[in-house]
Amino acid sequence: MPSEKDIRFLVCERPSFDLGEIRRMISDSYGIEGDYHPLHGERDQNFRISVNGDDRFVLKISNLIEKSELIDFQLSALEHIALQNPALAVPRLVTNKQGLKYSGVTFSNGQTHLVRMLHFVPEFRCPKSRASTPRDLAVISARHWPVWTSRCEAFFIPRRGMIIHGILGAAPALFHLLST
Repeated sequence: MPSEKDIRFLVCERPSFDLGEIRRMISDSYGIEGDYHPLHGERDQNFRISVNGDDRFVLKISNLIEKSELIDFQLSALEHIALQNPALAVPRLVTNKQGLKYSGVTFSNGQTHLVRMLHFVPEFRCPKSRASTPRDLAVISARHWPVWTSRCEAFFIPRRGMIIHGILGAAPALFHLLST
């Protein structure tokens, strides 16, 4: 039976910050101005940012309990996939003005949340009309999953000195390896 600590990861309050504050923060941290379109997120507050009418970026503001190790893991996995197959349509990281992959940003309510930005990849869209049920979403995901994982043969976790094979399929079960 899962412990309360295990379940805590599943139960969190998604951030819900004022768009004006987010715009100022992104302008200061990334130098990006544009139109913000909310994206659904179970755990994060997410936006698609369009610049001059073109979808360019995805902004992710993590919930309070998200650990930096998880963000490192996710971003490192994306970087690894991109290195294995540069032609593959996976989101590429956008560093902030300080050259960081992500950073803790303190909002006006005094809370500090991890913020990161990725380039928008149209192929990752899942329109409601095509995926109106969980089964539809599973079918769409299954079509793309072999391509996403085909070049991700192994992934190195420096903190543990480990090489994990078939990392993407096992990612949820492997997160505990990142903790000390």
